[in-house]
Amino acid sequence: MIAVICPDSAYAEYVEQVLEARRRVAHVWNMAWTSADDAEAIVATALQHRPEIVIIGPGFAVDIALAVVSQLDRGHPEIGKILVAAPEPQVLMDAMRAGVREVLAPASGATEVAAAIERVDGATSRLRVASPEAESSRPTNRVITVLSAKGGTGKSVVATNLAYGLGVATENQTVLVDLDIHFGDCANALNLEPEQTLADAAMASASLDATTLKVFLTPHPAGFYVLCAPTSLADAAEITPEQVKSVLSILSLTFDYVVVDTSPGIDDQSLTALEFSTDMVLVCSSEVPSVRAMRRQVETLDMVGMTNQQRHFVVNRAGTRVGLRTSDIEETVGLEAEVEIPSSRSVVLSMNQGTPILEGASRDAAARALQDLVKKFLPSDDGGRRGRKGK
Repeated sequence: MIAVICPDSAYAEYVEQVLEARRRVAHVWNMAWTSADDAEAIVATALQHRPEIVIIGPGFAVDIALAVVSQLDRGHPEIGKILVAAPEPQVLMDAMRAGVREVLAPASGATEVAAAIERVDGATSRLRVASPEAESSRPTNRVITVLSAKGGTGKSVVATNLAYGLGVATENQTVLVDLDIHFGDCANALNLEPEQTLADAAMASASLDATTLKVFLTPHPAGFYVLCAPTSLADAAEITPEQVKSVLSILSLTFDYVVVDTSPGIDDQSLTALEFSTDMVLVCSSEVPSVRAMRRQVETLDMVGMTNQQRHFVVNRAGTRVGLRTSDIEETVGLEAEVEIPSSRSVVLSMNQGTPILEGASRDAAARALQDLVKKFLPSDDGGRRGRKGK
């Protein structure tokens, strides 16, 4: 059953007709609440008929609608939430944080409304089957930003294989964003030839929604999508953090997992990604310069207030004779390594061939370490919640 809570009687009737035409049962409450303090009463009303999806708005002030969503999400994460409001960047970001699955513009046509409902139903049905009550079993929308302080640490290897592993596990619910806008190479690492890139999506960011944004994504045969980096420096120079914010807002509401590969160091684009991130994966190789740079990067993240994300520390090329011991790296950086990826020729070969090592050499020790990282983000593995927050 789908609950529609909307003070706009014309819109409520419209949605009811859309659902009836598709043989979906709806219960409509055409009531006008005026304060966020009424959220508890609204939630109680919505739960009367045990809905699978709740559609809220239009006609509510956004703060009231999001207060309702937040309260509903805390007690019933298995219920899909759709907000009907102008899809402005700040609204999209606030909606994602509150627990909204889809944001629909009030003028959305019947096909768009029905498609949004089907997407939300498909995503939340897994939660209802796995555990109707407990949030701990839900594959929450996670935005995972992969960072390194220096180039050459294997950051993109980690990002592409993480996206591949999550994509195989979740079936079209993972997207990889190559936010290394000047020199990103995820497309080559995955043997993809994109027709559209982040530059094209950024140019259209003012009018994007969940449906139109997918036009700019390149599908990978393993079952995930990639928003590839621009193919020219001129295009990259036109991309603004505000445009990136718009794109990430929509992706984070549309996909269970958004993996973001970034430029080495910390720039405006990576800071924008971190604003949305639930997790950051910090990749460091075992060489002294990389370790020292990672320590400075962690200190910088603390200084700029990026401390709410779960931190997952990955040591790449661990155990080599010329590198530092992992225990020394941990002491210097101030983080415990969750995953140690051993040096492997198969990693280099996989990148050159455009085949993730998880696909082409799954028995390799490096592949097993990367698979361990993937498992930390899957709801069936308690390790997905072991990452530590910042100081």
